[in-house]
Amino acid sequence: MDERDLEIISAFADGESVDTGHLVEALENPAGHAALLDFLRMRETVERDPRRPSPEMVVALSERLERRIPWWRRAILVPAAVPAGLGLLLALFLSFWLALNASVQTPQPLAETALEETVAANPPTPDRVLRFEEGVDWLSQ
Repeated sequence: MDERDLEIISAFADGESVDTGHLVEALENPAGHAALLDFLRMRETVERDPRRPSPEMVVALSERLERRIPWWRRAILVPAAVPAGLGLLLALFLSFWLALNASVQTPQPLAETALEETVAANPPTPDRVLRFEEGVDWLSQ
């Protein structure tokens, strides 16, 4: 008995149309026969449940819920893809427009410009001065 047999038996118990050859194979097995009885008992228990709403209540409730749909859900029939597509087209248009109207001059990064101006205007002050003399500190050849 495998899962396929249980699905066929369950579909038969629910009133769906099934392949009779597969159903006969599934019911020949004693486990399949027991499964059919279990499914039918479960269906009977659910149908006799007093907490289950009556068909009249289901119809009345569904009619009332249909009337309570907000006006904006009924009025807007445009799928969400249309506004999204329009937004993408607008973004594409704006990017092309900005690219065509942008200035040709590329500015230098602020950090490099500020560093160059600082070094050129104020060289760093030395902490100590080292003096080397030829013949004493090094020999030239």
